Amino acid sequence: GKKDAIGMPAAKEIEEILSHRTSYFRQYHSEKAITPYPRSEGCVIGAAPIIASGDGVGVVALTGSEKDVLTDGQKKLLVLTSTLLANHLEV
Repeated sequence: GKKDAIGMPAAKEIEEILSHRTSYFRQYHSEKAITPYPRSEGCVIGAAPIIASGDGVGVVALTGSEKDVLTDGQKKLLVLTSTLLANHLEV
């Protein structure tokens, strides 16, 4: 599997976000929380793939606790950040 910034393998759900080029936004407490990597104490409340030159090159993720949900502002920030990173990598 791919490695994340701390050298641990990313969780299967994170890899699926990248390979399927879909975003994940936890908007309700009843939605399943995903972890960024095995044995993580936090959970991902939002994630967006970074698509540069047609290739999935990474994922921007916002973490929190299992009781957290994503706000509209955080959702916009995730999408903006992944877009800016993708544009920077295409230059």
